[in-house]
Amino acid sequence: MHGDVLITKHSNLISSTGDGINVIFQVVIDEDYESNNNIRIPSSLHNAISAVLRICFDYDITTLSLPLLLVSSVSENMDRSWRAKRVETVLKAVKGALMELITWRGPNLRSIQFLAPSWITDEELNVFRQIISNSFLQPNPLIVV
Repeated sequence: MHGDVLITKHSNLISSTGDGINVIFQVVIDEDYESNNNIRIPSSLHNAISAVLRICFDYDITTLSLPLLLVSSVSENMDRSWRAKRVETVLKAVKGALMELITWRGPNLRSIQFLAPSWITDEELNVFRQIISNSFLQPNPLIVV
């Protein structure tokens, strides 16, 4: 069902940085939703983000990598303006979930890595950096290419 979260535990996966990947969260997304190029994140995906972050807090998962656009593929209709608005929407959802969790459970999550598509231009990456800075009041977010 749209917004459901599937969790798998692994011991032999390696990330591109050489670190081990122990848990993978998979969020079920309805194809019809993605084909409409929605900028807004429906409540089901917002709930999925909250569920993933809650599990990270509960089970001491200290680093989370999250796709910045929260889509499985990018279509032609998802232009620069759409992507910037989508990044802002995703970050607002993450920030809202974090604020709620920190209030109840304390600051356990140590880092979130937002993953941008590899084909993003430097100019667009700088726009994303500015959105991250504004969303999280992080003056110099670490951007790794």
